[in-house]
Amino acid sequence: MRLEGVQFVGHSDLDGRPEGLQVVGTGDRVFIAHLFSGGFTEVSLTDPRRPRVLSFTAAPPNSWSVHLQVQGDLLLVSNGPDMWAAPIGFDPGRSLFESVSGYAAGVRIYDVSKPGHPREIGFADVGGQGVHRIWFEGSDLAFVSAFPDGFDEGILLVLDLSDPTEPFEVDRYWIPGMGPNEEALRTWPDEFKVSLHHPIVRDGFVYGAWRDGGITVQPVATSGALGSATRLVWPGPDGLGSAAHTSLPLPEMGLVAVAEEGIESAGEPQRRSVSMIDVHDPSDPRRIGTLPSPEVSPVAGARFGPHNLYEYRAGAWMDGSIVFSAHQGAGLLIYRVAADGEATEVGRFEADPPSTLLDPRPGRVAVRQTNDVFVTADGLMAVVDANGGLDILQLDLR
Repeated sequence: MRLEGVQFVGHSDLDGRPEGLQVVGTGDRVFIAHLFSGGFTEVSLTDPRRPRVLSFTAAPPNSWSVHLQVQGDLLLVSNGPDMWAAPIGFDPGRSLFESVSGYAAGVRIYDVSKPGHPREIGFADVGGQGVHRIWFEGSDLAFVSAFPDGFDEGILLVLDLSDPTEPFEVDRYWIPGMGPNEEALRTWPDEFKVSLHHPIVRDGFVYGAWRDGGITVQPVATSGALGSATRLVWPGPDGLGSAAHTSLPLPEMGLVAVAEEGIESAGEPQRRSVSMIDVHDPSDPRRIGTLPSPEVSPVAGARFGPHNLYEYRAGAWMDGSIVFSAHQGAGLLIYRVAADGEATEVGRFEADPPSTLLDPRPGRVAVRQTNDVFVTADGLMAVVDANGGLDILQLDLR
């Protein structure tokens, strides 16, 4: 185990479901979306030295719930076809989605006011292939990356949750060329994947990460109506696309950190970075550099590079000069970022290799694959891994 700028506090194997893809928190609880176990787990951090599982909620049949959002007493969970229902190799492709039937496609809404007893109160059915990921910070609006009917890739939907038992769509946006019968408008190579991974909203702007389609910045009204989008695209390594996974505005900094997701190409890990974007003028975003890359080598059979970044949210950590990067291959990396975008690594957590491997895909290896982190206002961190369970850390940047 490697600890720099952090203290180890506690660990949980999540009752035998150690693969976490996303973690979000409210009060003294965190909620963890599982990659292969088909549901989500609620954990109490009342004693962070001994994280305690309060509940597990299974996804609907043939469905997954790999992403979620919680604020106050409302929990939102994504539903779509379970793409891990069978061993699928490194690059699943669209054919797997098409082979799954009878799945839920939308956003499932829970009341989580009673610890240990999530209660479903609503469902936003978006149709098609459902929902990948959600942004929700407690307002009447949720921002969703969805695959509705007519779209093979993810687009942006805005949902009104003023009555969470009866959610409805307010607006939608996609990059020209993604829509039905818009092939002539495409400006990207056929091998590029242009699809909204997810949006993040800050100070009246939606920041979208569109994988090889780069990022968009667009204003949004309090009603949920979307304005015109400005788009920034940059090349990835070795002729690949930008692979934008998370487009994270840093509070009070005029900067956006973009995690470029490291996946596999022909079975081999890709080297990816976190790009820094200047958005002082939202109509003219500019890529100004990258965060320092860790001196770690990729391992065949495992992903490598950034996955998600801690996404600042009300009631939790909000200091935008500190960036937390969940790196598939190097663990949790913590950076201090200056006003000009220059950054220095100030903390790192690398856990010991996992003892289990739940990934059903052939050729995978039992190594740490850090996926996400949630940070409380006082620097308590919940870190999830594709194999290694939940680790609790305390930020200590003395």
